[in-house]
Amino acid sequence: MAMSAEDLPRLICGRDPSEVWDHAAAGTLDPHEQACPYCQKVVSEYRSIQDPVERYLRQPVEPPAHLAERIMSRVRAELRPRAWLVLPSPLGPIRLERGAAAGTLRQLLDQVPGLRARSCRILPVEGHGELGNEAEGGPARRIPVTVALTVAVAVGMDIPSTADSVRQVVVEGGARLLGLEVRTVDVEVVDVFEEEQARWRRRL
Repeated sequence: MAMSAEDLPRLICGRDPSEVWDHAAAGTLDPHEQACPYCQKVVSEYRSIQDPVERYLRQPVEPPAHLAERIMSRVRAELRPRAWLVLPSPLGPIRLERGAAAGTLRQLLDQVPGLRARSCRILPVEGHGELGNEAEGGPARRIPVTVALTVAVAVGMDIPSTADSVRQVVVEGGARLLGLEVRTVDVEVVDVFEEEQARWRRRL
């Protein structure tokens, strides 16, 4: 149960300790509070807390290194024009940021055993206009795209068959989740890794 000011016990002198505290903070102690030992004990408790706080607040503040550089980098990123996909829909075109669409495909690929997506880019097929052009990408037709991927595969995986699996996941997932017509999937294997489960078996 919350405690109100009325619930606080009064000092032996009869004063309300919360009022004495407030007077000490405001510098308006009356003659009784200045002379009374019970009120002065409250004042002493207030100052024991307030003095370290004031000393701390007076210390100079040093901004983290490269703070201005990080702020300007974020500002430039926000001002940079965004690349959009215009997806077909029965109720009209839907605009989706290209990076968000690429993130969806990366999450799909991370579910493939023995595979980790590193990067994903969605590009228009040459000669079919820009992905952010609503006239080109309205509900009447899909803009064909190329998906360029870099991936890491687990040690011991068959890389050609894994690349085929990647292409199948991207084509099917792009159509099902995003309404994309994925014409080409460029897969570049840039790294290999050792799966934790296999490493644990060797320790046993």
